[in-house]
Amino acid sequence: MSATLGIAVEVGRVRAVAVTRGLVTWAGEAEYASHADLAEVLARLAAERPARVRTVRIALGAALADRKVVQAMPKLGARDLARHVALQPRRYFLANTVSLVTDAVPFGRGNGNGRRPALIAAAPEPLLDAIAAGLRAAGLTPEAIAPAEDFSGEGNADPPGPLRHLGDAGARYATAYAAATRSPRLLLLPATLRERNQRDRALSCRRWIIAGALSLALGAVSYVGALSRQRSGAEAELLRLRHGVTSALSARADLDRVTDALAFLAGVEQRRTHHAALLARVTVALPDSAFLAAFRVDPDGRGMLAGYAPRAADVVAALEHVVGLGGPALDGPVTREVQGSREWDRFTVRFRVGGRP
Repeated sequence: MSATLGIAVEVGRVRAVAVTRGLVTWAGEAEYASHADLAEVLARLAAERPARVRTVRIALGAALADRKVVQAMPKLGARDLARHVALQPRRYFLANTVSLVTDAVPFGRGNGNGRRPALIAAAPEPLLDAIAAGLRAAGLTPEAIAPAEDFSGEGNADPPGPLRHLGDAGARYATAYAAATRSPRLLLLPATLRERNQRDRALSCRRWIIAGALSLALGAVSYVGALSRQRSGAEAELLRLRHGVTSALSARADLDRVTDALAFLAGVEQRRTHHAALLARVTVALPDSAFLAAFRVDPDGRGMLAGYAPRAADVVAALEHVVGLGGPALDGPVTREVQGSREWDRFTVRFRVGGRP
């Protein structure tokens, strides 16, 4: 579980608290005499912090940082407003010859004439460089440096609940506790620290990109490997089952041929019975003294019969009444032949099988 380190820097004294989930887990304070001494004191004090400290915020006392509200500032965005103040800090702050680190954010609504209030702050750059150097020596990089009022607000002298059990000492650590538990609106980070933070963010971004690319590549390799293993396993299984599959397919083909043959024989048997009954009906329907010499039914349902009768026309008329025989008609001319002592018409009749009786 990570902890947040809040440090309050005042004139000649530094106080620090480590906070985990709102509870103070460590507190310490030290004195310093100069900026160089401040860097050493911060390094020693920060080195005593608990493990797993991930976030460090610095609160500067009112004598070290100047924070105020300016009513008539240009109506600019937050970034442009900060640049505007940074380009002319002595217009808004008394700095003598000391270089300043500034920041500014919009504060409230505009007044309709292109102006609006802004919250601005400044601190001496040597002081901020000393703070950054001390924390860097302890292996830490501050997330935020801002005036103490920007962390704790104004007019609140009572210590927070987690510090009240310390009695009078709790009030001394209130600013450091506020820095550990809140985020400021203003950031007074020196140029070197800003550049370092930008480099760290860029490096972190590149690391995440590389890690993501490596993860994608590893996932792709794993996926391809899994597919290759599955393919090899499937091919081995197919080789093992090939003989059985071939035998099963051969048996299925034989079974299909036998089924087709049985169906054909059943059809032939059915047609034979039907054709026999049809021949019987035709024989009964023939006129007296008429007889058949040939009878054939083709698989497509067309048939032919030939024979002799005293009159071929009587045969066609009789066949029109046979059930299951349709469209009887003479095929070709009728020839007159002598059989024994009588003359007969030799006829050939074409028909089609019209259904079962």
